[in-house]
Amino acid sequence: MSLTNFLTYAAGPGINAIVGFILSFIVEWLPGFTGASPRVKRLVTMLLCFAVPTAATVALCSLAGSVTVEDMWRALSAGFAAFFVSQAAHARELNATTPAHTSAMWAGPNPKYDPEAEAKALFGQLPK
Repeated sequence: MSLTNFLTYAAGPGINAIVGFILSFIVEWLPGFTGASPRVKRLVTMLLCFAVPTAATVALCSLAGSVTVEDMWRALSAGFAAFFVSQAAHARELNATTPAHTSAMWAGPNPKYDPEAEAKALFGQLPK
C-alpha cells in the first residue's frame, strides 16, 4: 500500500479502523482513560473521527498541490458519518446512562437515572 492509498483510505472508509487503532493505544498509555466518563470517551472519539480524515485530506492534497473546499467538506462529512455510525452501535448502552428527559423521546423514561445522585457526584454535597 502506497502513502497515497493509505491517505485515501484514512480520509474515507478507514476512519473507524484508524480511530480504533489510536484509541487502543490511548487505553494502553493512559490508564485513567478507562475510568473516564462516557461523555469524555465520546468526545475523544468524536475529535479523532474529525481529526483523522481532516489530517489525511490535508496531507493528501499537499502531495497533489492544494487543498480545496470540496476536499475539506468531504473529509468533515466522512468524519461526521464515521462518528455517528460508531455511536449507533452503542445507542442502547448510552440510553441506560442518559438523563430521563432526553431518553424519553427515544425509549420512554429511564428508571435507572437519578438526577439527585448525579448532582451529588458532580458537585458534592447539595445545599439544603
